[in-house]
Amino acid sequence: MVHVLCNVLSGGGRASRVLATVVELLKERGVSPRVRVAVTMADCRAEAQATRDEDPTTVVVVGGDGTFREAGHVFAGTGIPLLFVPAGTGNGLAYSLRLPLVPERCLDLLDTGQVRRMDVAQTGAGPFLNVAGVGLDAEVAERAKRLQYIKGLPAYVVTVLEELHDFLPFEYSIRTDENYVMQGKAILVAVGNGSCYGKNIGIVPGAEAFDGCLDLCVLEQLKPLELSTVIGMLMTGRLHQHPRVKRLRVKKAEISTDPPHLVHLDGDVMTSTPVTVEVWPGALSVFV
Repeated sequence: MVHVLCNVLSGGGRASRVLATVVELLKERGVSPRVRVAVTMADCRAEAQATRDEDPTTVVVVGGDGTFREAGHVFAGTGIPLLFVPAGTGNGLAYSLRLPLVPERCLDLLDTGQVRRMDVAQTGAGPFLNVAGVGLDAEVAERAKRLQYIKGLPAYVVTVLEELHDFLPFEYSIRTDENYVMQGKAILVAVGNGSCYGKNIGIVPGAEAFDGCLDLCVLEQLKPLELSTVIGMLMTGRLHQHPRVKRLRVKKAEISTDPPHLVHLDGDVMTSTPVTVEVWPGALSVFV
């Protein structure tokens, strides 16, 4: 049986409208889905668990990156395939997985797509499916969510500019599964299972959620005159080409900072450093 799980508040309520479209389209296909709705991240986890207990054949998940993360947490390791229908503000995971942004095209994947086993990144504070970040990355995510007068990509740009003006570099140390240590002063450390933030902003271009690895991107201390160049390169997916960016591919990394800094998982601040991230290869079955 096909189940539908939706966080109706995702995308400022857009997910509720997308849910109606998804249910109508499934019925046109002769499918009468079992629908569960949530309004908080805790609800998402609980409803996903209830769905899993009913042993579905396929689960259609409607929402944003946080909703996908919570569903992924529950269904990782089960082999039950998920179809992600993006209805959030930024839809970073959809861009990373190259999923359609139109509900009709997403549902076509049930017939024309394939089920692949994607990696899940794990931390002590929970998993993430797309990108986690430390430092400026997390401060921007936290501050952008509090903006009431501006949303989406403009909110992100405004917040980056505000944070960069005052943000102080921090000492970082990264120890990998191969006991390699990278140290220095940085303003952000991003960990990519996928490659993109919301709105297709490529923070770790080349990162693939199906390769059994995580990609680290460290933006080291900048000179004032470099700020505008860095923002332009970030927005156009070329940040990795900047000389003050270091890249590293790992299966596990222990990240510490001095002083401690916030850590976001798929755009939601969940913990602070030190944090250990580790890949769980092929843990989640998804339609792509």
